[in-house]
Amino acid sequence: MQAHDEQHHGVQGRSPVRTAAVDGAAGGSIAYLQRTVGNAAVGRLLGQDRPARDHAVPVQRYAEQVPDATGGQFAAVSDNGGIVLKDRSTAYATPELVGRAAEQLDRLERVAVTLDPAAPTAMVDGRQMQLVRVVYKSADKVRAPLRAAHEPVLGDSDESRRDKLKAYQQARVDDWVRNNAEVTVLYQELSRKGPTARLTLPEVGRTTGLISKTVGLAWGGTGGREERLRALNAPGATVQAALDLLQELARACANRLIEISGDAESALRQLVITVPNDCKQTAMRLTGLSPESLSREVDRPEPGDQHYVDFEHKDGWENHFACVVVRDGDDTLTYEAAADFAAEEFGKALGYFAMYGASSDGAQSFKAVMHGKNEEYADRKREAFGP
Repeated sequence: MQAHDEQHHGVQGRSPVRTAAVDGAAGGSIAYLQRTVGNAAVGRLLGQDRPARDHAVPVQRYAEQVPDATGGQFAAVSDNGGIVLKDRSTAYATPELVGRAAEQLDRLERVAVTLDPAAPTAMVDGRQMQLVRVVYKSADKVRAPLRAAHEPVLGDSDESRRDKLKAYQQARVDDWVRNNAEVTVLYQELSRKGPTARLTLPEVGRTTGLISKTVGLAWGGTGGREERLRALNAPGATVQAALDLLQELARACANRLIEISGDAESALRQLVITVPNDCKQTAMRLTGLSPESLSREVDRPEPGDQHYVDFEHKDGWENHFACVVVRDGDDTLTYEAAADFAAEEFGKALGYFAMYGASSDGAQSFKAVMHGKNEEYADRKREAFGP
């Protein structure tokens, strides 16, 4: 995958976000603000660009310019022609394959999702195909911290899906507006005490709580978060230590709001499930398997099963997981995620479709494709950091 999961290596990095001028407690401009993106930032350090949202993740089976109903092009087609991958966010399958996969998923109590039998159909290369739409079986299958009011559920009407997407996108803005308001209120309260006044334990607790809410954001200026937290909790700490932190948090919240307005989540036009920013956690949520059960290879995974690879050479990544949602002969369509450059731990734009051949299918198998990507990534790491 172009943005593969690097979480297991414990390497962290940061990517810059835009600078903004804000008023009040966050007055002035910030020289720079960074957001924490976990291990995926290593990819940027190595020159690995973030995959464009409107392009397919490179897969092994390229179509011969198969046009869709609107005259576009497809990235991959299964050998039997029953699955068509348009891009990372759009896949089609014959209604028969969609129905069969849905039945298999429905029979597995551990699996929280199924395929929507009411998804739109289109004529593709002279065949009637159906959009592969992954939805929750019921609202009670949606696990925290996700909200059922923002997730696609079997039986949703088109109007309901539109309302849920709108509510999800608005909630992301509201959360950061609320964070910013809470930071500003506390800043004003502490300012009235004066910068040399001693901090009380409740005030330290409130400041620390606001920091935890914005843990996805790194710190501008000099010094790290741990250093600043130590100053906040030091004996005899003054109000000034909290004011400095709150001022940065207010600026960071304002910048986050600017960033949200143009990110991939805000650009979504179709409601899809929200997934973690991690391949293993996503596969666990989709398959319902325990970490132990998930970490095993399946010779011929069916819908609801997993693809799994444990890399022999761990100079790159350690492993990768993907949930199978449709099978057509020897070929499988998966829905999966990999660590991305998003600040959030969860997102709707993080999930993507991919297609793989049989385990014995040479360069087109899941294991072969992922081993190749892993070696490429390991080479880039060695080039950047040395052996």
